[in-house]
Amino acid sequence: MSIEKTIDQTVDKVQDTSEQAAKTASRLFDDAKASTQKILGKAEDMAKSAGKSLNDQLTPAYDQARTYVSEKPVQSVAMAAAAGAALAAAFTLARKYSR
Repeated sequence: MSIEKTIDQTVDKVQDTSEQAAKTASRLFDDAKASTQKILGKAEDMAKSAGKSLNDQLTPAYDQARTYVSEKPVQSVAMAAAAGAALAAAFTLARKYSR
């Protein structure tokens, strides 16, 4: 067998191997893409479900707070001011002791 024929056979084998590797890589990429899309779809569904559940839980509290504020506006403002003062005091103390 001549050296040229051996080189040609080696080049053919390298080309075949690289083509097979490219096909395998492409198939693996497509599989990974499909899996990722499936996972993202599930995550999106879970996020939508969690958002709806949170909305369903918060709506009654929002409605109750809104009713309270409309029925007792002065007490509502006083409660908001007290809450703001408490938060300000907590931040002031936290800042004082963090130094």
